[in-house]
Amino acid sequence: MGLGYGAGAGGVIVLFLTFINVLVIFVIWGGWKYYRRGKGTTSRFADTMVKGLLVLLSVFPILVVISWCMIWVSDISTDRARFNIVKKQNVQLETALPYGEIILPKGTWVNRDGDSEHDIELLPNDTRIGLSRAYFPHPVKLGQYSAQAFELHRELLIEVAQDYQFEAKGTQWNCPKGWILQLVYTEKLPENYRYQQNYTWFKPSQWQAVGCFDAGEGGLLILALDGDGLRNVKDLKPE
Repeated sequence: MGLGYGAGAGGVIVLFLTFINVLVIFVIWGGWKYYRRGKGTTSRFADTMVKGLLVLLSVFPILVVISWCMIWVSDISTDRARFNIVKKQNVQLETALPYGEIILPKGTWVNRDGDSEHDIELLPNDTRIGLSRAYFPHPVKLGQYSAQAFELHRELLIEVAQDYQFEAKGTQWNCPKGWILQLVYTEKLPENYRYQQNYTWFKPSQWQAVGCFDAGEGGLLILALDGDGLRNVKDLKPE
């Protein structure tokens, strides 16, 4: 993902150092030959020192290339590990999965995250564990509300797929399509509920609507992996 820039810059540096090194070798070798021609004879010690220096300079580019290759391999491993984490965090379901009261349809984009006690790298491959946001390929009923997407937060946030009106705490609410409906949990959820493999706690039909707000043109932000990068799922071209 960042490999192209790092490897390219490293290659340029290696070529530049190799060029400088070869230039220095020619200068020293040429200068030494010129010096010997003028002097006629030189000491064996001086001759040995110059030849030793030239050997060291000849080996230097090899050491630089080996070092660059080691960095390049390390970059590949780092980028691959980072990309695997991104793939684990942003998953499109290849098959429908039950999730509490609902079925997550095939094609749903799921965003996952970890916390201080649950490292995303160590989470099981079950896409539902650590689920934080989801975007449906078509509207799905969450309780009595038709949803295009939802987010699990301190409350359940639903991007509604049609207009709704409801009353909460003596106030009449208008919630147009695309706005975010807020549902509060009416019971205490299990500790670290999003990381449990029992999803029966997800009961939007039993939770209470308390408000609605406009999140802007984009609605809830759900990310999708497109090629090597992340994009807003709503920016993806339909297949």
